[in-house]
Amino acid sequence: MTVREAVCKIKSLRAERLSEISGTYMFFIAGGEPSKFAVEILDGRLEVYEEDKPSDCSISTDLETFEGIVGGAVNPFAAFMSGKLKISGDLTFAMKLNKLLGGE
Repeated sequence: MTVREAVCKIKSLRAERLSEISGTYMFFIAGGEPSKFAVEILDGRLEVYEEDKPSDCSISTDLETFEGIVGGAVNPFAAFMSGKLKISGDLTFAMKLNKLLGGE
């Protein structure tokens, strides 16, 4: 799955899936198109921006790792522990990332 396809998938998430999430994620994907995007979730509404936004949590990774996480082949926690996924900001908020990217 490309970054563009992942962005489209994120945009189509149902509100009830996001009920426990409130805040903004900022993604930086080396080699991706787009290479950065923000996902803002507030009151079950989701907006995606292809620009820098103030965020609660920033996630940086390469294209291969991102595609693996979104496709379910790569565990986000394992990617973080191996240094392939870098997270800054609110780590509790980061733990909710699976709901956003396709996990449960």
